[in-house]
Amino acid sequence: YGESIYLFTHALMRQAAYDLMPPSVRASLHDAAAAALEIEVGTALDAVSPEIAEHLRHAVTLSGAAAAPGLAQREVRACLRGARWSLQQFRYSASLRLCERASASADATLSQRVEALVLLAETHETTWRVKEGASAAARAVELAAGDRANLPLEARALLVFVLLSVFPSW
Repeated sequence: YGESIYLFTHALMRQAAYDLMPPSVRASLHDAAAAALEIEVGTALDAVSPEIAEHLRHAVTLSGAAAAPGLAQREVRACLRGARWSLQQFRYSASLRLCERASASADATLSQRVEALVLLAETHETTWRVKEGASAAARAVELAAGDRANLPLEARALLVFVLLSVFPSW
């Protein structure tokens, strides 16, 4: 079957066409865009993870309670992957935004929440936001406490917390 491609010369026309689509159609298109990116980029997945996470955020939001199983979990994984990549690329605001989304997601596992909070703490530490970094690290330690599966993340969070608390100008 053939594919249709529409190019819009004006952003208002594109937005009007987008707004005329039912939310379920927009959600499925965002899901399809994320899936296409995941397939097409192969080994360069980290670099497009922030964009994939954005498409999945729209898909989850537009789908609401009717979201396909696993859609929100794909968003959390893309957020974490994108946050790690953004931090390595010195894109701190993107890393902060993605970490906050992953840690706040109701669909994130405990390990994913802890990892998101540790990344959030490390990003804050890198940008000299000591108080925010220590707070995120403390929340990560609190969440991971007592869960043997999260021991490496708990240790990393504790290390970041101690560094930010004891050596605030680190």
